[in-house]
Amino acid sequence: MTAKENPSAEMAGGAKKKDEQPVTLKDTTVRANCQIPEEIRNLSHWLLWKSGPKSNGKTTKVPYSITGGEARTNDPATWASFEDVLNRYKAGSYSGVGFVFSQEDPFCGIDLDHCRTPETGEIEPWAWGIIKNFNSYTEVSPSGSGVHIICKGRLPEGGRKKGNVEIYDKGRYFTVSGNRLDETPQDIRPAQEAINELLASRFKKETPPQATRPCSLPGPSLDDSELIQKAIESQNGHKFDLLYQGRWQEVGCYPSQSEADQGFCDLLAFWTGRDAARIDSIFRQSGLMRPKWDEKHYSDGRTYGQATIEKAISNCGETYPEKRIPQEKNTPPPDLAYFYDGCSDTDETVFGNTENGMGVGDNGQKVSKVSKVSKVSNGKQERKKVSNSKQSKQSKQKKKPKSVYNLAAQIKEWIAISTGYFTVDQLDREFGLTTRWEKNNRSKILCVLKEKNIVSSDRRIRGRYHILDHNVEWIDPEKQETEPFPLKLPFDLHKKVSVFPKSIIVIAGSTNAGKTALILNTLRLNMDQSYDKVYLMSEMGGAEYRDRILKFEDDPLLWKEKVKAASKSYGFNGIIKHYNPNGLTCIDYLEEIEGEYFKIASSIRDIYDSLNQGVAVIAIQKKESSKFARGGEATAEKARLYLSVDYLCTCPGSIACALKIVKAKQSIDENMQNKELHFKIFQGSKITPLSDWMLSSQVDRAKCAKEYESENIWL
Repeated sequence: MTAKENPSAEMAGGAKKKDEQPVTLKDTTVRANCQIPEEIRNLSHWLLWKSGPKSNGKTTKVPYSITGGEARTNDPATWASFEDVLNRYKAGSYSGVGFVFSQEDPFCGIDLDHCRTPETGEIEPWAWGIIKNFNSYTEVSPSGSGVHIICKGRLPEGGRKKGNVEIYDKGRYFTVSGNRLDETPQDIRPAQEAINELLASRFKKETPPQATRPCSLPGPSLDDSELIQKAIESQNGHKFDLLYQGRWQEVGCYPSQSEADQGFCDLLAFWTGRDAARIDSIFRQSGLMRPKWDEKHYSDGRTYGQATIEKAISNCGETYPEKRIPQEKNTPPPDLAYFYDGCSDTDETVFGNTENGMGVGDNGQKVSKVSKVSKVSNGKQERKKVSNSKQSKQSKQKKKPKSVYNLAAQIKEWIAISTGYFTVDQLDREFGLTTRWEKNNRSKILCVLKEKNIVSSDRRIRGRYHILDHNVEWIDPEKQETEPFPLKLPFDLHKKVSVFPKSIIVIAGSTNAGKTALILNTLRLNMDQSYDKVYLMSEMGGAEYRDRILKFEDDPLLWKEKVKAASKSYGFNGIIKHYNPNGLTCIDYLEEIEGEYFKIASSIRDIYDSLNQGVAVIAIQKKESSKFARGGEATAEKARLYLSVDYLCTCPGSIACALKIVKAKQSIDENMQNKELHFKIFQGSKITPLSDWMLSSQVDRAKCAKEYESENIWL
C-alpha cells in the first residue's frame, strides 16, 4: 500500500511496509467498473470533454454536448443524462465525461491539482489532510496527477482558486473518472464545516488595498487625453497603446482578452494613482471595452469590471507622480467668418498638407504646427502622431488656447484619417475641449461638416456621428480577369461551380465530420498549381500534421516545399495580407472570440478584405442539426461557396459524412443549390464518394446511413 491507501502513515512520516506494492493507475478515464455515486449519476448534469490546445501552448479541456457542439455550464440544454453521455463517450473521439455543478443541486467540488504521483499513486500530505477532513467521495482526476472531492455544501459567494486548490458549487464542471480513492467514502456526504475551514485557511480575504495603502499623491491632474498620451510616450508605451486600441493579441503575452483586460487595468492603476473611477472611465474609452465589463460575475453583486479594477489596485505598488499643471485662460470667441474659413473646402491645411503639419494662424496665414491626432475606427481610437520636421518658434512658447478656425482644421484632419463613427465625448477628450466656449465651437464645426456631407449624425444615439467615406476605387470592367481561379476541389466540385479570384469558401462542419480531411485534400489536389498555398491550423500541432501527411503516403518534403503550414488561431487576415494575398489560404478552423460567435462573420469580412486575387477556404464549427456555422447566416454573407458537412454513421476504420451545398453563387451547368454528396473518410484523411450529387432530405439521409451501416463499404 502507498499513502494513497494509508494516509496516516504517510502524514506521520512512517515508512511503507515491504509487502506494500504501489498501485499504478493505467486507465484514468471512465471505466466499466467505475464507482461514480448514484446521486450524481441520476442527474442530467453530464457532458463530454476533449483535450485541446490554448493559444498560449497549454492544453485545456473543452466541454461538448452529445450532439457534437460545445457545451456550456450555464446552459442546461447542452447537458444530458449520464447514460447518454457515457454511450457517446464509448463511441470514441472524446477524452472523457464531466459533471456540471449548478445552483439547483446541493453538491460542491474541490479540485486538488498536482498532489499525486501517477506512477506510484502517492499523494502529498497537504492534500491528504484536506481529503481526510472532507471525508466524502474522492476520485483520481483523469490526468492521474490530482484528485477531485465531491461533497454537499454551499459557498458563501462564487468559486475560489488559489494555487493548487479550487472549490466550486455552481457554474463549473469537473471531469469525472469514477476511479475512487481507497479508504474514502463511496457516497457523497455533507461537509459544510470542512468547506468553511478550507475557505478560512486557504482563501482568507485580504484587507482592501485602499484602506491599508493610500495613494502617495492625490492622483495626476492631467485630463484623460493628456494622461493617455503621457502613458503612450512612456518606456512601455507601445504596450499601453496596443491595449488601449484593443489590439491585445499583438502584445504577445496575453492568452485571452480577460488577461489583457487585467493587464491594462494594472497599467491604469499606476497612471491614475489607483483611482478606481478614472480607471473605469479610461477603460470604457478603450478598444477593450465590451458588454462583459458590466456583467455581474459574483454573488455579492460585483461586476466583471469592478472585480478587475479591485485586483489592479491591489496589485499596484508605485503610482505615477504628477505635478499640477496650471489651467489655461479662456479667450473670447473669434469672428465667425474665421470659423467658416477654417472649415472651407479649399483649405489645403485640412486634406492637402496634413503630412507637413500646416495650420491656420491668427492672421489667417498658414503656419507650422505640431499636433497629436488619434485615428478612430468605429469608436475605437488608434493614436497617430502628425508632426512637422521643423519645430516652430511658436511651439516653444506657452501654449495658446485653440482658436476655432485652427480647431476646425484639426478636426477635419482627424476625421480624414478615421473610419466608422465617433462621439462628441471622444472629440472633446482628443482635443482637450473642457470649457463651454470650446464645446460650443465644436458643435458649430460639426454642423458645418454635416452640411458639407463629411459626417452625419446618428438618429438613434445622441452625440454620435458617422464618418462619410468618400474614398472609392472604381472598377474598370475592361481590365478585369474573367477566368475562374485555378482551383480544384474534392469530388470534382470545381466542375460544378465556379470560384473566381478574391473569393471565400466556407466549410461549416460539426465535430469530427471531416472538415480537416476536406481541407487537406483540397491542398493536395492543388499541389502543382503555381500560386502559393498556406495552411493555418488552430487545433493541430506539427506532429499530427505530419501524421496526416504520412497517411496520404506522401513525402513530407513535398508538402514542405509546396505548402506553408503554421499553427495559428487568430489574426488570419494579417497573415494573408502579408504572405498570401493572391494564392490559396486554408484556415482550419476559425474560432469565436471569447465565446462571442457573432464576431465570426466580422472575422470573415476581415479575411475577405485582406485578399487581392487569392481564395480563402475557411472551416468553422457548427451544431449537428444546423445548416449554418456558429455565427449564423451572417457567416454566409461573403462566401461564394458555402458547404455544410455532417456526420452520418461510423463503422470500423471509417466514418460516413454528408457534404451539402448551402450556397453556390456560380453554378456551371446545373443548379447545385441544396444538393449533397455522401462520402467516407478512412485512414485519417483519405476520402471517397459514396453517392452522386443529389437532393436529399433528413429522412433520405437516415435511410442512406442505415444502408451504409449494413453494406460492406468499409473494406
